[in-house]
Amino acid sequence: MTLIDTSSLKTKKSLSNDALRKMKRHSIRVKNLRRVLPALSIFLILGVILWINLDSFLEEKIEGIPQTVKRISVLNKVKKPRFHMTDNDGNPIRIQAKSGTQKSDTKTHLVAPSADFVGPDGEQITLTANKAFIDQETQKFVYVGDVRFISDQGSNKGFDVRTDKITVNLKTKNISSETPVIALVSMGRLTSPQGFFFKGKDQELTFIGETRLIISREKYIETEIVAQDGIICQLKDKICRAKGGVVTIRKSPGGRTKMTSDFLQASFSKESGTTVLENLIAEKNVKIIHGKLGFKAVSQFARYNVAEGGTLLLTGKPILSQGENVLYVGRELVINERNLTAKTKGRSTLKIIDKLLQADHMTLFFKKNLEGRLKMDHLTVNSNVKLSTPHEFVTAQKGVYYAGIKVAELFGKVHIKRDIGIVQGQYARFDMVTGESQLKSTVKKTGVKMPLDERVHLVLEPL
Repeated sequence: MTLIDTSSLKTKKSLSNDALRKMKRHSIRVKNLRRVLPALSIFLILGVILWINLDSFLEEKIEGIPQTVKRISVLNKVKKPRFHMTDNDGNPIRIQAKSGTQKSDTKTHLVAPSADFVGPDGEQITLTANKAFIDQETQKFVYVGDVRFISDQGSNKGFDVRTDKITVNLKTKNISSETPVIALVSMGRLTSPQGFFFKGKDQELTFIGETRLIISREKYIETEIVAQDGIICQLKDKICRAKGGVVTIRKSPGGRTKMTSDFLQASFSKESGTTVLENLIAEKNVKIIHGKLGFKAVSQFARYNVAEGGTLLLTGKPILSQGENVLYVGRELVINERNLTAKTKGRSTLKIIDKLLQADHMTLFFKKNLEGRLKMDHLTVNSNVKLSTPHEFVTAQKGVYYAGIKVAELFGKVHIKRDIGIVQGQYARFDMVTGESQLKSTVKKTGVKMPLDERVHLVLEPL
């Protein structure tokens, strides 16, 4: 009788069943992987492409930066970078930022940069902006967004310039901008919609296009200069030059004075540690409307001396007019705002309606009229005095013209030439409106008989 071990048969049968189940599961996994792996490989390829170009999606476009630079990986980003370098003269340059991206060995993109460097005269210059692009090879920096350019802030030659974009050339020490700019300098406040150019070696700021300079360092007085073709300010010499349709307005409690010219120079001086306006010089096609003294004037040259208490010098055959009175000046006219006077040099002519009053020297006196406005009150004439009317010609030694009542009085060896002859005396009075005239001898005391040569003489001339 043969014995069979049934337990071993059961064990072999169970082992073959487990192997079959494992093989079946392996087959299923292989089939699934065959389906998933192609899709996974495509996903990985797309991921690599997106990673390489990720910085072009994350970073903003910066004007003036080549697009090829933008394709470099963002793996070179650094937080709070610091740079230390020197310019061509060996002066240190220190740059720091919130973050930076190394685009190449020489090119860097910075966020919230701040740069400090030394100017040609040893002045400390600071530049801040929202972002910057630095090229160390060419030593050109481009600052973009809320740019602030400061040099020796608080000093008499310092300035504070604000704009949206600035290009710095460290080789030439020049800084430029083509965006609207606001600048605070020791001389005043300047604005320009077309930018500026800073010539570092000459310490010269040039503002492009229509530029406005506001000077408010004088007590109670503000001076505003607007130039169509720009303003150049020399910080060392404290001079600003404007050109092209220049309009200068001085506002004071006494009135508003407007002056137009082709060119204008404003000179400044240091007074008690403060830069103040010293004088204004206007050239070519000068026109003035004087608000305080109430006259109009034209000339080829004008110099306004603030330091002398408001003295205005006009040359180049100036013409001054007020109402019906027009003064044609021989060489120059000096107007003193403090003393309310004006003096002529060179033979001058005052035209009153259709009469002409001439003299080698004239002095105008301004006074408030009944309306409380300053007007020409009277005018004195001296040396070689002549008066011409439609019917007579008069000579005298001196005289006075009263502008308010339009009356002229002449003194000393008065000769009146009329159609009938010549009348001589020591005093004559002429009404410029009616044309009436009176001739008298000089009476020193009542009842005293005058010498023969001081009495009125009539010399008849034959026809």
